[in-house]
Amino acid sequence: MPREQLRALAADVERLIAAGAGSVAGDEGLRRREAALRDLGKKVPALGRLAELVGQTLAADAKKAPRALLDLLLVVNQARAGLSTAGVDGPFEPAGPSGPWASPSSAHDLYPLADVLRRTGSGRIEVVKDAVARGMTGDLRLVDAFLGVLDDTNTELADIVAAEVLPALGPAILPDLRRGLDLQGKAADGRRLAAIAAIDRDEGLALCRRAIEDGNSAVKARAIELLARLAPDEAATVALEILSRLRQSANEEPEEPSARGKKKKAAARPRLDRKVRDAAMACLGASTRDEALEILVAALWEGDEDDLYGHGAAHAELPRLSHPRATARLLEELDRMAETLRPAEKKKKGKAKKDEEHEKAVTKALGTSGCLLSILGERGDRAAVPALMRLLDHPEGKLRNDAAEALSKLGDPADLEAASALVGDPDAWSGGLEAAWQLPPGPRYERLAPLCSPVQARDKAARALRDAVLDHFETEAESDRPRTDWDPRWADVLRPHLDGADPTRAARALLMVLGAAAVPDVLRVLADPRARTRNTSGTGELIETLGRMRAREAIGPLMAMYDEGFFRYYVGRALSEMGDPAAIPLLEQELAKMTHPSERSATQSLINELRAKAGAF
Repeated sequence: MPREQLRALAADVERLIAAGAGSVAGDEGLRRREAALRDLGKKVPALGRLAELVGQTLAADAKKAPRALLDLLLVVNQARAGLSTAGVDGPFEPAGPSGPWASPSSAHDLYPLADVLRRTGSGRIEVVKDAVARGMTGDLRLVDAFLGVLDDTNTELADIVAAEVLPALGPAILPDLRRGLDLQGKAADGRRLAAIAAIDRDEGLALCRRAIEDGNSAVKARAIELLARLAPDEAATVALEILSRLRQSANEEPEEPSARGKKKKAAARPRLDRKVRDAAMACLGASTRDEALEILVAALWEGDEDDLYGHGAAHAELPRLSHPRATARLLEELDRMAETLRPAEKKKKGKAKKDEEHEKAVTKALGTSGCLLSILGERGDRAAVPALMRLLDHPEGKLRNDAAEALSKLGDPADLEAASALVGDPDAWSGGLEAAWQLPPGPRYERLAPLCSPVQARDKAARALRDAVLDHFETEAESDRPRTDWDPRWADVLRPHLDGADPTRAARALLMVLGAAAVPDVLRVLADPRARTRNTSGTGELIETLGRMRAREAIGPLMAMYDEGFFRYYVGRALSEMGDPAAIPLLEQELAKMTHPSERSATQSLINELRAKAGAF
């Protein structure tokens, strides 16, 4: 009963406040509340005090009525609050955390990150990665900014936010992700789907199924990729259904409309959704199903200029396919291609059409066999070696070449020796060179050194072989883990090339073979203005290599090149790598001669860097 009277009194007071204090005097509703509260006040003294306040408000003159009405409203609200309950039974317990929202960052620290998320330009990925590493991204103040990045034109940044930042915020972010999700949307919706799946597997799985049925190209392709992580077997089944429908529709021959006096229109090609197709192909790479193996192998042979069946996607998945018969099946297909590529018997007169068809088959078989051999090499399965060895004697030169390249990836020294013999084959020397490059140091030198001997080769084929060997040295130098097993006899072969057409390339090769012992030869090349300007990018790489080697004897010669504008950048990087304070006086001399502000600034920065490193040198 008191609650009902208080609610009614509160309603009357709010009505009178809205109407104005002048309407308080003589208000019948308020008088009725006063009488009811006086009766209740006999049982509840606090309500008697409230009835007195109502009476005072009714008796107040026009000047005091507004204040009396506001005092009454305050007391009414306090009385209602005192009669309220928590609305739950049992003891109070703290609410569970909604997400990892704790952030040690102040607004001053967060502002640069929030600013980066809202603008465009370079350097944003590094800032976000740094924020993730420092634990700054679990902050409610950044949620809207991170959600906005999902549609950013920088796809790498958007993918990082979807894969690392938003899932770390936990289930509390799910309503925001659901609210913006559109299965007929853009790439941003695919990222929303990915974030949801990372937070809640069951919900993500259900949404992926819906997206595969009802989504557009971008969202459907992403859903297939996610399904492959959430439920691999189900994803393989879905992928096989998608690819089977594609092959079936491509093989159907629809009726061609025709009209009298008009040529028949060409049958329409099936509509191809490459994103969905490639996502489906990617699901098959981890499958052991026979259907998956057959679809991937068939895509290699059936691929055409339109890439209808996903030729490139099949090539990407077959090297990692875990099917137990994968290598055997690829070898069966390779045998079929090799047979197609054997010289055809001489055709009789009048068989020009068949000759043309044979040429088309040969062209297609050349491309497919090259893919098969590349895949067999990447798979690393030595069960393929006997078949590859047989192809070294095949009459088709490209097949011999590709077989030698495949053996260079998985052959042992005996197999490599046989494949490397093709360096003398005018149609397969490239594959032979690849195989020879993988031989042990001694046999490698004996096979390839003779190809480098003609420094000024007149024969075009000899020049091509010589340059190819020197290019391999350069490629090796730029690899992540360059080899160090060199036969020292290479030095006598490479030194004459320091006076050849590309001395900087020969100097890098010599550094590979001899290491620090080659530095005097390298400095001789750099001291020759004509030699170092023949291949300026190669000279730059050579200078940086000296820096990485910390060749202190190179500081003086490098400083002599510092005033050459093109090489100043490379010399600066080399000196920075060395960290030797001996370069500081020389740099200060150069600084005193400089007038251009940007040159002076760069040189001063390098001096400061070397001074900072001097304590640890």
